[in-house]
Amino acid sequence: MLHPNKKTKIIATIGPSSENPNVIRDLIISGVNVFRFNLKHNDHTWHTKTMHLVREIAKELATSVSIIADLQGPEVRTGKYATGEIILKPNEKIVFATEQIKDTKTITLNPTSVVSKLKKDQEILIDDGKFTLKVIKIENSVAIAKVIEGGTLGSSKSVSFPNLELNIPPLMTKDKEDIKMSVKNKVDYVALSFISNAQDILELKKYLKQLKSDILVIAKVEKWEAVNNIDSIIKETDAVMIARGDLAVEIPMERVPSVQKMLVEKCRLNNTPVIIATQMLKSMEKNVIPTRAEITDVANAVFEGSDAVMLSEESAMGDHPVKTVQTMAKILRFNELSYQYIKGSHIEPENVAIGEALTFAAHTLFDFYQNTKSGIKGFIVLTETGKTVHGLAKYRSATPIFAFTQSETVRNQLNLSWGTIPFYLKFATSTTGTITQIKQTLIKERFAKKGDKFIAVSGEILGHTGHTDTLRLLTI
Repeated sequence: MLHPNKKTKIIATIGPSSENPNVIRDLIISGVNVFRFNLKHNDHTWHTKTMHLVREIAKELATSVSIIADLQGPEVRTGKYATGEIILKPNEKIVFATEQIKDTKTITLNPTSVVSKLKKDQEILIDDGKFTLKVIKIENSVAIAKVIEGGTLGSSKSVSFPNLELNIPPLMTKDKEDIKMSVKNKVDYVALSFISNAQDILELKKYLKQLKSDILVIAKVEKWEAVNNIDSIIKETDAVMIARGDLAVEIPMERVPSVQKMLVEKCRLNNTPVIIATQMLKSMEKNVIPTRAEITDVANAVFEGSDAVMLSEESAMGDHPVKTVQTMAKILRFNELSYQYIKGSHIEPENVAIGEALTFAAHTLFDFYQNTKSGIKGFIVLTETGKTVHGLAKYRSATPIFAFTQSETVRNQLNLSWGTIPFYLKFATSTTGTITQIKQTLIKERFAKKGDKFIAVSGEILGHTGHTDTLRLLTI
C-alpha cells in the first residue's frame, strides 16, 4: 500500500493529458486521491473505459482512489452561429431570442426558457465574464441588450445572470443519462453543478435512490443563490465543492476569498468534506513551475482547513499533469507542518451527541499525548458509513486517521476526507478480534511497529450504524 505523506487530498480531473495508463499510475503515486470525470466532455464509452482503468491501476498499486462524476447540470449556454462566431462591438445592440431573427445580430440561449425571464437592466455575463451586456428593453418576447464589454464570441459559451432566479430544474435529460452511466460504473460521488438550494440536492438523491445507488452527492457552490442558501445545502449534501470559476462571475470577484473562507468553516463545523477548486495551479498548464500567487493559494487552502484541492485543466489538458500533482503535493506537505495555522485545531463540538463527544475526546486525548515522550501514531476508526471519520477529521489533528470499514464503497469514498487512510476489512465477530486484525494490518503495511500507541474510536456493536460509543488507547 502507498504511504501518503500529506493529509490534504488532491483531486485530478482526467482528460487527454492524463488518460494514458502510465500517466494515471504516476498521478496516483505522486499523490492523487480522487479522479474527477467531467461529464460535459467525452461520451459514455470513454468514461466507462477510463473509470475501469483507474480502478485497475489503483488495485495494481494496492491502494484505492475515489471517483467523482461531475454532471453538467442546468448550465445556460449560448447557441451556435452559422459562421461559428460573432463580433460584439461596444455599445452595439444585441437581441436575445429563442431563435435567430432575420436582419438582427441574435444570441440564442439554451435552455430557451431563460429568454422569457430576462428583464430590463439585467446584466448578462458570457464566457466566464469576458463579455458583458445589459438588457435595455423587452420587446415582442425578446430582450434587447447593449454590449458593455465586447469581442469575438464563439458558440456554446457559458452565460451567467447575476441576481436573477432562473428556476431551471436541477437535472436535465443529459444529467439523468449520465447518472445512470455513473451508477453502472460504481462511481463514489456525483457532483451537481449550478445548484440553487437544498431541494436541488434532494432531487438528485431521490433519483439516485430510485436507481438503488449509494453514491454520495457533492454540491457545487457556483451560484449566488447557493451561497445564500448554504446552511440548508450543507445539511442535505455529503460534500461541498467551491467552484470558484463560475462563482466569481455570479458574485463580485472580490467577494470570492471571504466567501471561500466562510464556506470552508461552515463545512468543517458540520463534518462535511469541502473541496477548493479552479485555477489553483493554472499556470502549470504550460509552465513547469507555478506562480508565487498560486503557491500561496494552495497553502491557504491548507490553513483554512480544506479537505481537498482540485486540479482541472492542469491535469486534464495541461502539458505537465504529473509534475503539477507533484508540485501541489509538495506545497501541501510543507504547509501542513504548520499546524498552529490550520483552522480546525481549536474548535469544540456544538452538540452533545455521543459520537461527537467521542471524536472530540479522541482529539483532546491526542493533544495531551503530544506533550509526552511516547506520542500517538494515529487514530483508528471502525466505521460503517464514514460519518465518525468526518467527525474526527474536522479537528485537523497532526496525525493520520486509519479508517477501517467493511464496505469497499465507503473505503473509496473516504479518500476524500482529510488525513484519512482508508482500509477495507471484514470485521471479526468481536471488537477484540477486530482490533487484533487491525493491529496486524498496520504492522504488515508498515504503518506501525511494536510499542506504538493509537487512539481507537469504535462501537461495541460491530456492523451496525450509529453505535459509536467506545474510545480506547491501544498499544501495538
